[in-house]
Amino acid sequence: MSFFTLPAVMPGHPTTGFHQYWTLLARYLKPQTGRVVGMAFLLLAGIALQLGNPQVIRYFLDKAQSGQTGPLLTAAGLFIAFSIFQQVFQVAATYASQSVSWSATNRLRADLARHCLRLDLPFHQRHTPGELIERIDGDVTGLANFFSEFAVRLLGNGLLVLGILALLFRENASVGGVITVYTLVTLAAMNWIQRIAIPRWKVERQASAELSGFLEERISGAEELRATGSEAYAMRGLFIRLRNLIDKRRMAWVSSSLAFSSTHLIYVVGYAAGLAMGVTLFLRGEASLGAAYLMTYYVGMLA
Repeated sequence: MSFFTLPAVMPGHPTTGFHQYWTLLARYLKPQTGRVVGMAFLLLAGIALQLGNPQVIRYFLDKAQSGQTGPLLTAAGLFIAFSIFQQVFQVAATYASQSVSWSATNRLRADLARHCLRLDLPFHQRHTPGELIERIDGDVTGLANFFSEFAVRLLGNGLLVLGILALLFRENASVGGVITVYTLVTLAAMNWIQRIAIPRWKVERQASAELSGFLEERISGAEELRATGSEAYAMRGLFIRLRNLIDKRRMAWVSSSLAFSSTHLIYVVGYAAGLAMGVTLFLRGEASLGAAYLMTYYVGMLA
């Protein structure tokens, strides 16, 4: 959203830092407080079920290993109930988040369109209508997830990570310590990759907007282009902008692939470490089969 400065939408507020994003969220989500609270509840309830389900499996494995068949049906019933409720909460949260995001982004589109209409003529001479349409609609559509789930999921997944680490420490302090270090390394790597990827996606969005503006202007002026014999000139301009967009988009996707590959590699290493620690503790008799499974499962959940 670097094309439109946020003060144009929210006068009097700082333009950088956490306060900027908090102000943006508060302005467009406040009219939907009830739906946002409901969405937050659904997301957090789903996270709580994510933490509880492995405990049921752990209980099932321990009872099966000890030869106690009585509690197995109860554990199986709990597992099925947890899984069903988790899916129900996920579907309901998705529906609520989409409703919130579209209401919030539509208000933002209206504010940006109103702001552009009030700007002076030099601004509209520098930016074509097609570019403005792409920015007002395309960039705001990219913010849909930010308005709907981002803040709640960021908080919820932060709590999920803390819950996983606390449960791992409860099972075994050594495992909890190793996985905590693994988590910190992963977060540091993601932060480093983010600094590489974000600037490339910014220039990709600018190239996309320039292409949309070029197409809008040339299509609306098709008669003048034919009258002056400028078709070849227009096509050359189109090829230049397409090449620019391809180059920028390729670099953006490469940076995103780097993020995926790096985090996936770290995940595989962490999962292997969790599996190795669980097996080692089980073979030493320091953990039951259910506890070893639980450690491995929670490490996988950190992804």
